[in-house]
Amino acid sequence: MTKQRKRRLPRRSFSLVAILLAAGIFAALATPSLADEGPKPDPSGIATGDKTTAVDAAGNSFAVPEPTDKTAPDYATNKKAFDDYRAQAAKEPLAVKLADAEKTIAAPVLLCELWLYPRDSRVALNGSGLLIVNPPYQFDQAAREWLRELGSALGAAAHGGTTLRWIVHEAA
Repeated sequence: MTKQRKRRLPRRSFSLVAILLAAGIFAALATPSLADEGPKPDPSGIATGDKTTAVDAAGNSFAVPEPTDKTAPDYATNKKAFDDYRAQAAKEPLAVKLADAEKTIAAPVLLCELWLYPRDSRVALNGSGLLIVNPPYQFDQAAREWLRELGSALGAAAHGGTTLRWIVHEAA
C-alpha cells in the first residue's frame, strides 16, 4: 500500500500572502485621510460671529462698547476707562470672560496665582494659576499660606508674586 501524501500549501504561497497582506495594511495606513483638516479661519466673523456678538448665558456682551458721544460730560472718564479695559483685556483675555461669568456662576470661585517674574515679562511659562469652583471651607486661608511658602521656595519673592482672590464671593 502506498501512503498518500497530504496536500499542503507550499511555503512560497504562504510567504506571498503574508507580503501582500503587509503591503495592503501599509498602503491603507499611508493613504491620506479625506476628512476635514480642521476649522477654517473666519477673520470677518461672518460664519462664527465676532467679539461683539459673543454673549454669556444671561445675554450680556463680553465686549465693552467704546463711548461714542464726545459731547457727554463724562466722555473723557469713559474713554479712559475703555482704553484701560482694552489694555488689560489684551494682556489677560481670559480674565474678561471670567469677569462676565461672575454674573452667571452661582457657586463660589477662588483664583490662586503664582508667577516667578514680572507679569509683563516675555518669559514662557512664567507662572501658574488654579481656578477652584466651590472650594472647601476655609480653603482660602490655607491656600494663602501655601502660596506664600511655595513662592518663597521657587524664588518668586524677588521678581514675581502670588495672588489669591475671590472671583465669585462665598454667600454669607
